[in-house]
Amino acid sequence: MWAAAFIWRTVLFRTTFVAITGSVGKTTAKDCLAAILEQLGPTVKTLRSNNGGPWIARTILAARP
Repeated sequence: MWAAAFIWRTVLFRTTFVAITGSVGKTTAKDCLAAILEQLGPTVKTLRSNNGGPWIARTILAARP
Protein backbone atom coordinates (compact mmCIF):
# COMPACT_ATOMS: atom_id res chain seq x y z
CA MET A 1 0.00 0.00 0.00
CA TRP A 2 2.90 2.36 0.73
CA ALA A 3 4.26 1.97 -2.81
CA ALA A 4 0.87 2.80 -4.30
CA ALA A 5 0.56 5.85 -2.03
CA PHE A 6 4.06 7.00 -3.01
CA ILE A 7 3.25 6.74 -6.71
CA TRP A 8 -0.16 8.39 -6.28
CA ARG A 9 1.44 11.26 -4.30
CA THR A 10 3.71 12.03 -7.27
CA VAL A 11 0.61 12.33 -9.47
CA LEU A 12 -0.84 14.88 -7.03
CA PHE A 13 1.86 17.47 -7.76
CA ARG A 14 -0.58 20.42 -7.44
CA THR A 15 -2.11 19.12 -4.20
CA THR A 16 -1.20 20.54 -0.81
CA PHE A 17 -0.84 18.19 2.15
CA VAL A 18 -0.99 19.61 5.66
CA ALA A 19 0.46 17.81 8.68
CA ILE A 20 -0.41 18.79 12.24
CA THR A 21 2.05 17.93 15.00
CA GLY A 22 2.17 18.48 18.71
CA SER A 23 1.35 16.78 21.97
CA VAL A 24 -2.22 17.93 22.66
CA GLY A 25 -5.22 18.76 20.48
CA LYS A 26 -4.09 17.37 17.13
CA THR A 27 -7.35 15.60 16.29
CA THR A 28 -9.44 18.64 17.23
CA ALA A 29 -7.14 20.93 15.23
CA LYS A 30 -7.33 18.53 12.26
CA ASP A 31 -11.13 18.45 12.36
CA CYS A 32 -11.41 22.25 12.67
CA LEU A 33 -8.92 22.87 9.86
CA ALA A 34 -10.64 20.32 7.61
CA ALA A 35 -14.01 22.03 8.21
CA ILE A 36 -12.49 25.36 7.17
CA LEU A 37 -10.70 23.96 4.11
CA GLU A 38 -13.84 22.12 2.95
CA GLN A 39 -15.33 25.55 2.29
CA LEU A 40 -12.54 26.24 -0.21
CA GLY A 41 -12.41 22.96 -2.10
CA PRO A 42 -12.17 19.19 -1.93
CA THR A 43 -10.64 18.08 1.36
CA VAL A 44 -9.54 14.68 2.67
CA LYS A 45 -8.76 13.97 6.32
CA THR A 46 -7.94 10.88 8.34
CA LEU A 47 -10.80 9.12 10.07
CA ARG A 48 -10.97 9.79 13.81
CA SER A 49 -7.39 9.86 15.08
CA ASN A 50 -6.04 7.15 12.78
CA ASN A 51 -2.75 8.78 11.88
CA GLY A 52 -0.30 5.92 11.81
CA GLY A 53 0.90 3.20 9.52
CA PRO A 54 -1.47 2.23 6.74
CA TRP A 55 -3.97 4.97 7.60
CA ILE A 56 -1.66 7.63 6.19
CA ALA A 57 -1.31 5.68 2.94
CA ARG A 58 -5.11 5.28 2.75
CA THR A 59 -5.58 9.02 3.23
CA ILE A 60 -3.11 9.77 0.43
CA LEU A 61 -4.86 7.28 -1.86
CA ALA A 62 -8.23 8.92 -1.06
CA ALA A 63 -7.03 12.33 -2.29
CA ARG A 64 -8.03 13.34 -5.80
CA PRO A 65 -6.45 15.92 -8.09
